[in-house]
Amino acid sequence: MQLSALLFAGKYASLTSFFSVAYLAVFLPVCLLLYSLMPGKSKKYFLLLASAVFYWLISGRLIVYLALSVLSVHYFGLWLDRLHMQRDAQLKSVEKENRRKYKKIFQRRCRLVLLFAVALHIGALLVIKYSPFFTSNINTLLRALHCSVQLDIPRYLMPIGISFFTLQALSYLIDVYRETEKADGNPFRLALFLSFFPQI
Repeated sequence: MQLSALLFAGKYASLTSFFSVAYLAVFLPVCLLLYSLMPGKSKKYFLLLASAVFYWLISGRLIVYLALSVLSVHYFGLWLDRLHMQRDAQLKSVEKENRRKYKKIFQRRCRLVLLFAVALHIGALLVIKYSPFFTSNINTLLRALHCSVQLDIPRYLMPIGISFFTLQALSYLIDVYRETEKADGNPFRLALFLSFFPQI
């Protein structure tokens, strides 16, 4: 498995600093130059590719976390949007006095979808990022109580920016739920929103 250790996967942690030579003198100028040469419509796809390369260089295979997050948020957004459209279609066909009842039914369904999405994403964040912290504190408490039982402290590979892109994803879903934004049907545009490399 050579090919320069699978094209430098996870080899450039220095890119996480805005002031590193790798970022400031190489990656960013190359991206700016190539971006300026791209035709209008392909600029956003180039930025998505640059963001994916950036993430790959820092985290390697942990890019899977980001990809799964993008796919699930895309799906949840479309699900919420579909429920809003079903509600609107239903309201057109029912009498005025029944509209309030149908609005409540669809609002409950949308709330359940949002709660499921929040539980999934925040749950994953808590398990990956904070379970070692909680487990070591429980072990400290057990030792203080002179209990011989000690829990194994889990070790997870943590993708860079997981807190950021998780909260960014949930803010998007809350906007779709509140209908301040329509769900984006283009998963690539949503992926760019979540993974744009200067933010990560």
